[in-house]
Amino acid sequence: MVWRKMSTFPITTCIREHPAFNACCLDKYMLEKNYNRNKRRFPNAIPGGLSQPKKYKRTAEGEYLDWLNPDNQNRDATLPSCVKEAFDGKFPDSTVRDASWPVLQ
Repeated sequence: MVWRKMSTFPITTCIREHPAFNACCLDKYMLEKNYNRNKRRFPNAIPGGLSQPKKYKRTAEGEYLDWLNPDNQNRDATLPSCVKEAFDGKFPDSTVRDASWPVLQ
């Protein structure tokens, strides 16, 4: 699954290097839009009480899996450690509390 996506950009050695990775999985405005869309479509799927970083991470994980599997197969796939590291690094408490990040309600 990852290798299939990586083959669309031949010089990529890690999925994080794919040019679409940042836009699909780490862009705060895209994640805000997709979080709100998912919340409307699946109101009971997002548990209450999550911190902002967890909301962003959960949305980013879903968007990563959707990007890799547009036909929604294998939704329980394990994220590669490099992808988890990217999400953990991008969404620590201090970054997401910054006023430039939209608050996910």
